[in-house]
Order: sequence, then C-alpha cells, then structure tokens
Amino acid sequence: MWSQFFLTGSSRPLGSTFREGNIRQELRRTQIEIAELEIRFRKLNSVAQGLWEILKVELDLEDDVLSEIVSRQATSNQNGLEPIDALKCPDCYRSFSKRTGSCVYCGATVVQNNLF
Repeated sequence: MWSQFFLTGSSRPLGSTFREGNIRQELRRTQIEIAELEIRFRKLNSVAQGLWEILKVELDLEDDVLSEIVSRQATSNQNGLEPIDALKCPDCYRSFSKRTGSCVYCGATVVQNNLF
C-alpha cells in the first residue's frame, strides 16, 4: 500500500488508475468521432439542400412533389438508411451499394459472388 502511494501519489490501486485512464481515452475518442459525424452530417445536409434547390429550379418541381419522392425512396430502403442492394465492407464493416464495386468509405475492393 505504501509503495503504491509513493508511486502514484494516491491510495487508489494502480489498476483503478489504469482503467480510469483507458475510460477517459475511450471517452475522448468517442467525443472526437461524434464531432466528426456532426461535421459530416452538416455537410451532407448542405448538399441535400442544394440538390433540392437544383431539382426545384431545373425541373420546376414543387416541395410536395419532392417530399413524396423522398418518402417513397425512404420506404423502399431498409430503415430508410441502407440501400436494399447494400453490401458490408469486409475491412470497415460499413454498408454501401453493390453498384459501386468498392467501399466508398475505405476504398476496399469487394468481390461479389454472383450466382447468375
């Protein structure tokens, strides 16, 4: 106990301090990941708004027509998030459309086994 106090300046067990450090490190990584996701969300939201405006102007579509198109697309997808033709990347395990041929997130080439 005394040697532990002199080594760490605390009467807490060394393992406890180590675990707390790991937890703090994991918390920090998670906070960074959340911040990065928020940035990506804002960028995607801006792109979606821009595309919405382009469709309105170039195709002379009204908001209610565009909303209906988006609603139909969302209901045709699983949970409205993942394309029906989605594959899971073997490297990063994210979902992406099999039409791309490679993972859009990490660039891994995905070999498809087509039976037909």
